[in-house]
This record gives sequence, C-alpha cells and structure tokens, in this order.
Amino acid sequence: MKIVLATFGSRGDVQPMLALSLALISKGHDILLAAPPEKAAWANQLGCPFYPLGSDVTSFIVPHLLDQYYWGNQIYQSNLGPRPIWRSELTSKRLAATIRECLSNDRIRQKAREAAAIIKQQDSLEFTVSEILRSLSN
Repeated sequence: MKIVLATFGSRGDVQPMLALSLALISKGHDILLAAPPEKAAWANQLGCPFYPLGSDVTSFIVPHLLDQYYWGNQIYQSNLGPRPIWRSELTSKRLAATIRECLSNDRIRQKAREAAAIIKQQDSLEFTVSEILRSLSN
C-alpha cells in the first residue's frame, strides 16, 4: 500500500512518525514521510523516503491540549488556515472538507506564501538569541 505520513514540528513530533514509517516499510508498504526539511538527513540515514515540507504549506489545527486551541484560532483569524476542527467534532467528512479547503482556498494559500516569505527573511536563531538577551537585560 502507498502511504504518505505528514508531520510538522520538533523532533518529538517527527520521531513517532519516522518510527511508524520504518515499521510500515518493514511490512512491505511504500511510504513517504513529509516533515520539516531539517529532518531530511535523519530520515534518509534510516532509509526512509522523505519529502521536505516548507513554511509555505497551508495548515489546519485539530486542537486537543493547552494552547493549541488559541493557536488554531490565531491561524484561522490570520487567514493562514481554515477554522480549527475541535477534536470532539472530528469526522472523516469534516477532515476531508478541511483538507480540500487547504488545497483550494486561494486566499489561504496566498497568505501562507506571504508568511513564508517573511519567515525566510529572518534568521530565527539570531532573533531568538537576541530576544532572550533582551529579556535578561530588563
């Protein structure tokens, strides 16, 4: 069976999907793991086919814990993605409709490209360090 597994985030988000990918490969499935580009070497080293997801990919949130409700609403209010799907309201029809909206809504796709361009202009490591130093000096 051909399967695409997609995840975004830190190692804690990608590692379980990578482990699942490798387990499915060992059972004979044709897998493609889509994840942040900085995880490519790790996946390739373990023999997992990989596709890098960029910051211009539209997103939707299925919040279920802590601040995910807030960030899901922020993405929606900023026109970067469709309305969040509350976990209690998640159905296959609703999920399919939300994926279709991500793929077909030109406004969301354009805002994602604009946000990606802004993000790519900034050195996030340098910004983070400067913000930490600034907060420590106050």
